[in-house]
Amino acid sequence: SGQHKEPLAIKTDAPPSVVWDVVRHWIQKHPIHSKLDEGSAGFKILGNAIGVTNMDGSRGKGFVRTKGAKRFPENPEKNWGPKPRATGKRKTEEEEEATEMI
Repeated sequence: SGQHKEPLAIKTDAPPSVVWDVVRHWIQKHPIHSKLDEGSAGFKILGNAIGVTNMDGSRGKGFVRTKGAKRFPENPEKNWGPKPRATGKRKTEEEEEATEMI
């Protein structure tokens, strides 16, 4: 994605309604100092009720952190990975026949 280098970017597969619920919850915990105009988009977005109820930061029951799990697995074999690109010319049929005769 275009945001992989941004340190403040958040990547998620959550639906937009859940993302907006998180924003509304954050605004409730950290209120803004200026008042929003009643016709503004921010007033309408923040005026909606929060649909997600579990916003305490817990990971839920299904999350299990494995101890000793590595972030990046080891290479499967020695010299694994991209190989150097081919160099040199291809031999013509005449050159191949000449090398076979020798």
